[in-house]
Amino acid sequence: MARSNHDKVRLKNKAGELTTGQSVDIDADETTGEDSGDNAFRWEVGPDVCAVVVDRNSGTGFVQITGSGLKDQVIQTGPEETGFTMAGIASGQTCMIYGRSTVLYIRPKT
Repeated sequence: MARSNHDKVRLKNKAGELTTGQSVDIDADETTGEDSGDNAFRWEVGPDVCAVVVDRNSGTGFVQITGSGLKDQVIQTGPEETGFTMAGIASGQTCMIYGRSTVLYIRPKT
């Protein structure tokens, strides 16, 4: 099911709010995982990305940040979840989207 423009704007606005004063770029488009097929597993790796803002009320799934010897982070998403979560991504860490979770990636200013 496609996300509404309202949901997309809310995520973009929240990402802007959470990164105010930081020297970063917010991706123009959100990224959503898929249940199956070629796009079923999506990921980004630090330092190409430095953070992610997760819409916890997006589709059912989870976002996992792992690697680089740091503690794994898992952020659950789905209709029973609320709010937004911003998580940092260190150099060498991988941010993976499972299921229908939706995120906006934050990138270092180029």
